Amino acid sequence: MSVIEICKAQPVGDQAIESVTILIHAALPAFETLEKQDGFTEGQAFVIEQVLHNSLPGATYDRLFAAMSLRVASHFRISWELRK
Repeated sequence: MSVIEICKAQPVGDQAIESVTILIHAALPAFETLEKQDGFTEGQAFVIEQVLHNSLPGATYDRLFAAMSLRVASHFRISWELRK
């Protein structure tokens, strides 16, 4: 198992920033339908995003978004014109 350490955000005022551990260890389970799988993965993505947004320094969160966007940038290189 790999372990990485990331700095958490600095608290503002009396705000507390809790440490977070994210375990990625189980394989994606089998689902009866793609809709159920989609709902499951959307829920997991929402939880991860919330935890990272609430825990990371803003600059790290922003750069993470940029890095993730660059990884999938080629998916968006399509023409939006309707072809005849």
